[in-house]
Amino acid sequence: MKLEQTKIASYLNTKVSVLNRIEPFFQAPFHSHPELELVYVKESYGKRIIGNSVMPFAPGDMVFLGSDIPHVWLNDEKYYQGIEDLKANSIVVYFHKDIFGPTFYELKETQKINELFFKQEKEFQLSEKRISKLLKN
Repeated sequence: MKLEQTKIASYLNTKVSVLNRIEPFFQAPFHSHPELELVYVKESYGKRIIGNSVMPFAPGDMVFLGSDIPHVWLNDEKYYQGIEDLKANSIVVYFHKDIFGPTFYELKETQKINELFFKQEKEFQLSEKRISKLLKN
C-alpha cells in the first residue's frame, strides 16, 4: 500500500475542521498528514490500519491520531458491492498542532498531551463505555 502525504489544513484553509462524512464506504487512501485527527465512527465497520497496527472498527469507535501517523479505514467487502442500506458515517475533526500555541506544550502539566500529539506510531482509542462516561461528566 503506497502512503500519500497530505496537508489537511492547507486544503481546508483552517486550523480546525469538523467534517461529517457520509459515504457508501470510507474513500480516503492510506495517508498521513501533520494535522492531529479525531475520528468517531457513527455507522460502518471494517478494519483500520494505523502505523503498523491493524484493528477492527465498528460504530461507536473513537480514535485520536497524532501528527504524521500513516492511517486508513477500510470497510468490509460488502460496502464495496453497492448495497444502498450500507453507509460509512463518521465525524472527523482535524486540527493544526499549533492551535494551542507554543507555551501550551511547554507546560509541565501538558507533557503527556505533548507525547500523545507528537510521538510517531501513536494513536489513542476511546471505547464506547469511556466515551459515555466522559460525556456524562
